[in-house]
Formats: sequence, structure tokens, C-alpha cells
Amino acid sequence: MTNRNFLLFRNALFLSYQSDEDNGRWFVGGDCLGWIYARLLPRPDLRDVCCPVMEDWGWYASVETRDTKVRVELLLYSYIAGYWILGIDTKSSVLWRKTLSVRSEAHERVADAIDGVLRDDEYFESYGWHTDDRFDKASLTKGFGALERVANANQRWENITTRKCPNCNALCPEYRRSCLACGYELGRQKPK
Repeated sequence: MTNRNFLLFRNALFLSYQSDEDNGRWFVGGDCLGWIYARLLPRPDLRDVCCPVMEDWGWYASVETRDTKVRVELLLYSYIAGYWILGIDTKSSVLWRKTLSVRSEAHERVADAIDGVLRDDEYFESYGWHTDDRFDKASLTKGFGALERVANANQRWENITTRKCPNCNALCPEYRRSCLACGYELGRQKPK
């Protein structure tokens, strides 16, 4: 349907750790999704359907565009503090079926709106959209996970380059042929 299903981003505004004393008072992720959701609602092409709700895997909220409900999900299995994974899910119910093109357009409208929210705020740093959820616990337990590789590449080369991999958005110096984080072939470039 679309290749913008999961967005990895970094932000230090929101709490990504919960101490034992705070258990039951508040829950990690609610502030982050609430903040994003509040900035989606003023858009004229989006309508409120469901405010942020907590689940055992994270948070979700829903908006509607072109009479199609789109669920925005904040997944809470990011293992590096300050990094977040946002998912978009457009489904049709049994009673209310939408064509694939209508659902795809609604999905893209919400993805564009989220891009606008993150791009307009200096505290957000996007690491790009992904088709599949490559950041789940199963992939992280098989070795050095994708999230850690992106974070390591960015930390390693933050003072060396501004070139980013188009696949995973990790920093990648011009002398490297392929991205260290995901292996995408970028080709070498001469430094400016």
C-alpha cells in the first residue's frame, strides 16, 4: 500500500523512562503521542476520532481524512532513550470497506501531516520512514539491532558529515560506499 508505515525519530522533550515511584501516575509515551496528536488536529483535512489511548504495547490515537480512519501508533519498545517509533495503520472494517486507493491516499495525507509536525519543530530529528517494523524486540535480540546501528552511526559521524542514507537516514560519511547502519549502497562521494 505505502512505504511510509513506521517513522523513527529522536526527541529529548518527552520522558522515555519511568521510575518505580511514578508507576501508576503516568505512563511513558502518552506525552509524546499527545503532543503530536494535538498538532495534527488543527489541520483542515484531518478530523478527531479517538484521543490517545494506552495499550500494553504503547499508545494509539485515530484521525479521519476523506471519510477514512487512520490510526497513529506510538510503539514503546525503543531501547535507546529519546528515540521513538511512530506507526500508521489504515484499515477498513467489514461494514465500511474502502478501496485501496482511498486508503492509500488517507495514509499518505496523515504521513505528510506527521512529517510537517516534525519538520516544523526544532526538537525533532527524523530518521526516516520505513515500510516494515525493523525495530521490534525479535530483531534486536538477534544481535545488534537496527535502532542501535542508526544511533551509533549518528553518534560516530555527527562531527564529520551531514550526508544521510536515504534508506535509514543514518549519517554516512562520503568516503563510505555503503551505509554502516543498514548496508544500503550509496556510492562514494568526494568531500566538498
